[in-house]
Amino acid sequence: MKTTHITDYIRPEAFLKQATEAKTVKAIKSLLSQFPIIDENAYVFDTNNPTTGWVEGKFHWIPLGRDRGNAGRIKLASEPEGPIAERTINGMEALIELERQRELIENPSAPAPQSPREAVVHYFSLPPLNQIPKMQASIHGSKPQKYARELAKRLRVRIAYDKSQKEFSVFIEDDGIGQAPVRMHETLLSLGSSDKGDKLR
Repeated sequence: MKTTHITDYIRPEAFLKQATEAKTVKAIKSLLSQFPIIDENAYVFDTNNPTTGWVEGKFHWIPLGRDRGNAGRIKLASEPEGPIAERTINGMEALIELERQRELIENPSAPAPQSPREAVVHYFSLPPLNQIPKMQASIHGSKPQKYARELAKRLRVRIAYDKSQKEFSVFIEDDGIGQAPVRMHETLLSLGSSDKGDKLR
């Protein structure tokens, strides 16, 4: 039996370029139209029996949070300010988690910071921001304000405007720990749940 690969339908380089430039619903639909996707009602994901109804060689829809009744919770998050703030905080946490992971590789028994403030001081040597202009001592050989500006580049908030659609898009990027594909449904694609309890301490 022939194994189906994503490259049977798309050229990866072209698809990646399209995906990184997709900023509208129309652009996303254009991307998805390249794939043989089973109708959302033809395959219903079941955690206990995920292969039931699965069609080999096709793509399948799995609802956000693995819950078909997710519309109400998604609508609750329709106000833009909350998600932007939450994802910015997530980016900050990702930076801290990366440093914690590096620390554990060097010393598996290293005690964990007891708060985000303690973690920022411990991993980045960064005091509260209102203290930086008053500091005389350098931080890792740099002037405090210069050091803080360089550190801030590891978390970026960008706004893009699509003239044709008259729509704004907000992009939040970080250079933190990242996401493993096997955990996508527990993190980026989760809904109404949290993985903070099992994050690195």
